[in-house]
Amino acid sequence: MCEHDAFTHTPGSGHGTTRRTLLTGALAAPLVAGVSAGSATATTTVTRWVKPPYTDAYPAMQVKNAVGRLGEAVPVTGYFVNTTWFKITTGKMAGTYVSGSGLTTTNPATQTFAYPSPDPFSLPPVGSRLTRYVISRDFYVSTRASASFSAARRTSIAPRTKVTGKLVSSDWVRLDDGRYITTALLATTPVVRAFNGRVPSGRLRALPAYLRAPSAAASSLERVAAMQFIRMDTAFAKVFGYHITVEEGYRSLYWQKHWYAQYGAPRAAYPGTSNHGMGLAVDIRSGAGSPFTFGTAADKWLTANGAGFGFDRSWWLDQGRPNAEFWHYNFIG
Repeated sequence: MCEHDAFTHTPGSGHGTTRRTLLTGALAAPLVAGVSAGSATATTTVTRWVKPPYTDAYPAMQVKNAVGRLGEAVPVTGYFVNTTWFKITTGKMAGTYVSGSGLTTTNPATQTFAYPSPDPFSLPPVGSRLTRYVISRDFYVSTRASASFSAARRTSIAPRTKVTGKLVSSDWVRLDDGRYITTALLATTPVVRAFNGRVPSGRLRALPAYLRAPSAAASSLERVAAMQFIRMDTAFAKVFGYHITVEEGYRSLYWQKHWYAQYGAPRAAYPGTSNHGMGLAVDIRSGAGSPFTFGTAADKWLTANGAGFGFDRSWWLDQGRPNAEFWHYNFIG
C-alpha cells in the first residue's frame, strides 16, 4: 500500500544475475546553502532534509559499504562533523553518516510547481531527434540492446539523467550511444513533482479486472508499464496457474496525501515524490496469506524474472531490511 523513503542495505545482496548494480553518488565537499561551518559541531543538533533524488548512508566517514539509502525530502536529525559529513543521531539510521551536500535546510516536499506546458510526456513525430530526462525517483532504469523488451538489458541510467537520441517508435528512443530506452521513463523535465500524481489519463492504462486484488477497485499503470505487467503476468500464470494480483498501481496526489497523513515518513512517500505517482510502480497482493511473501515460489520467480519484463524490487525493500516490502515493484524498463 505504501512506499518507503528510508532504507537499509547489506552490501553484496541481490537476486542473481537479473539484478542491476546500484551506484552510490559522488560526495561534494562544500556544504549546502544555508549551512555554515559554524554549525559543524557535535554540540549543535539540527534537522535537515534529503535533497532529490536521494542520499546514501555510510557506517563511517568514507564512501564505502553503504548501509542505507534515504529518499528525497526525508528529514534527518544530527550534527555536522565537518564541512563534508553529517552524522545522524536519531531514528533507524542513527550512528550513520551522510554527505552534507546531499542535505538542504528546506523540505523539498513543500515546494510547489506549476504543471509544465507543453505536456512533459509529449513526443515529436517518429524519426525526430529529441532530448529528454530520465524520470525516476531514486532507482536506476534500464536500457536495452534493441527496441524490444525481449532484447538484452544493457547498462543502467541514473535518475534525472539528460539523454539525447532518435525516436524510433512511440515506445522507444535510440540513444546516441546505441542503447535503447523506453519512452515510458522519459519526460521533458527532470522535476517529477511538476506532474507526479497528476499524470494525464491518456498516459495511463487500466489493468484488466482479473489482475486486481479484492481491495483494488481499479488499478492503472503508465501505458508501456501496463503492457509489460500483463505480459509478465501471462508468463507467471503459465507456471503457477494463477495471476499476479495488484492492490495499487498509479497513485494520485490526493491518495499520496491521504497515505502520508495516515502513516507519515518513512512508511509513506512524501506527496508528489512517489514512484506510484508516475504510474511506474505497482504493489502486488500483500497481507496475510499472500502467495507472494518473501521466500515463496512466486516471490523467487518474480525476483528472478521480473527485470526481464522491466520490473524490479529495489534492494532496500528486500527481506531483512528494516522497511522490507515484498509487494513493491518499480518499472525500470
